[in-house]
Amino acid sequence: MIIYGTHPVEEVLELVPDRIHRLISSRWGAKELARIAELSKANGVKVDHVPGPSLDELVDGNHQGIAAELHPFNYAPLERVIERTAENPHACVLVLDQVQDPQNFGSILRSAAGLGIDAVIVPKDRAASVTGVVVRASAGLAFRVPVAQVTNVARCLDELKEHGFWTVGAFMDGTPAWDLDFRMKTALVMGSEQKGIRPLVEKKCDFRTSIPMKLGTESLNVGVASAILLYEIKRQCK
Repeated sequence: MIIYGTHPVEEVLELVPDRIHRLISSRWGAKELARIAELSKANGVKVDHVPGPSLDELVDGNHQGIAAELHPFNYAPLERVIERTAENPHACVLVLDQVQDPQNFGSILRSAAGLGIDAVIVPKDRAASVTGVVVRASAGLAFRVPVAQVTNVARCLDELKEHGFWTVGAFMDGTPAWDLDFRMKTALVMGSEQKGIRPLVEKKCDFRTSIPMKLGTESLNVGVASAILLYEIKRQCK
């Protein structure tokens, strides 16, 4: 997995330097990379110096002269998520039902990390996984929130419910979020960009919630909607 750009690379160096296999740079010594140089030296991270065109070929984007090759992303087992939230009466996890757009996924991880969400849970198939594009879209914050992959979302919700979680699905016809009481262990379920929450997953939702919109306006994308609903959940649990 390759990530690139000064901020994502710096974030990974600060949080999980052991996940970096090597740094690749065409502008080593530049002022903008001073902090990255300091962190890489402190953590003993290998640096490969390459010409600009070589980095251009490796990275399809504005790399700012720096990229990092990472070891495979470490997903958290669902059992560990359940264990970590066992004693928290206001635990909150986000369950994504086949969200496939990497930019939306990265945005969601950024919001989840910033709001202190306990975990993000995604299906193994037909869904975005944590890639370099996702890490960049998250501004490097993908490493600040546990991400669990599950084989079956519906069964995952059953397991969460067995451990005290209430499941809340986001639907256009749901109860406005500020009219629901989220002072409980909450598993918020968000559907895919095109199809929303699948019927089998919908049946596992204890409550339905929504973000009321002015008539004639388009619905929010899943990244923005997730951020708004997660904020409301955390606000109520202060």
